[in-house]
Amino acid sequence: MNNPMLARIFKIDELLRYKKKVTIKEILSATEVKNRKTIYNTIETMRQLWNAPIVYDQKNKWYYYSEENYKMQALNMSEGELFSLLVATKTLEQYKNTPFFDKLEKVFKRIIEFLPKNIKILPDELNNALHFKLDSVIDFSGEIFDIITIALKESWELEIEYSGLIRGKTEKRVIQPYFILNKHGNWYIFAFCKSRNDFRLFAIQRIKKARLTNEVFIKDDEIDPNIVIGDYLDQPGGKGSYYVEILIKHPTSLYVAERKWHKTQKIHYNNDGSIIISFTINSLKEVQRWILSMSSEAVVLKPKFLRNLIIEEIKKMQKNYR
Repeated sequence: MNNPMLARIFKIDELLRYKKKVTIKEILSATEVKNRKTIYNTIETMRQLWNAPIVYDQKNKWYYYSEENYKMQALNMSEGELFSLLVATKTLEQYKNTPFFDKLEKVFKRIIEFLPKNIKILPDELNNALHFKLDSVIDFSGEIFDIITIALKESWELEIEYSGLIRGKTEKRVIQPYFILNKHGNWYIFAFCKSRNDFRLFAIQRIKKARLTNEVFIKDDEIDPNIVIGDYLDQPGGKGSYYVEILIKHPTSLYVAERKWHKTQKIHYNNDGSIIISFTINSLKEVQRWILSMSSEAVVLKPKFLRNLIIEEIKKMQKNYR
């Protein structure tokens, strides 16, 4: 058998079915493997991919199947399911520095190794047939991301060294992390900042150091990620309330109308193909960038304050070309 992992799996399965109780030394000898960690990883793969009921008896120091008549079957996966998994893996390629991408990629590779013979689509063929236009990606520390995920799981406070975007000064903060979010290829952590006594959005790439404090905190159940994501992005702590109306000209209106931009969004369709999109937000920073990205195709109707912000930004842009 060309695949060492698969050979080990079949050998371990054979030992457990016929010998019933097998020690780690017996497995090492039968598989001709010297490293115990290799066997531990193989057993874990059997548990994950086949739901193999492998149990370790601490007292007697042996492994056994808890289900007496258990027998490993070929990994049951259709070509459509394989393609769906590949789509998920390809979608996450732009997030290669994150721990979950590495784990998903490993799972995909393992599944490929154990596909049944009736799967005729080759992984390389699938890979060449599927392409994504990826957003620009900002690099950040995978180690810091790991620490953040642990803090989220255990509800532990984090001590971080954070570099602000405007002042560029690195400050120590103690934060209570609620969730991680991604937008435009950038990763943020939404957290209560004890140093500022308010909720803030922290760009993960600007976290220079992170340390688990082991101090447990109780999350506010009223904080809904689906609500705060749009409100806090790029304007941490924004507490205003702005009703916004924007005229979007045709044909850009077709693109805007088919998407959900905000939870309070409403769209009025005009006879000339243009639309008026409206929503209520607590920060103008993000919507200002969005409007400018559409150039002359977008016209702010309300509020007047936002119109003035756009005018001032256009004046600044004009100075760059004089």
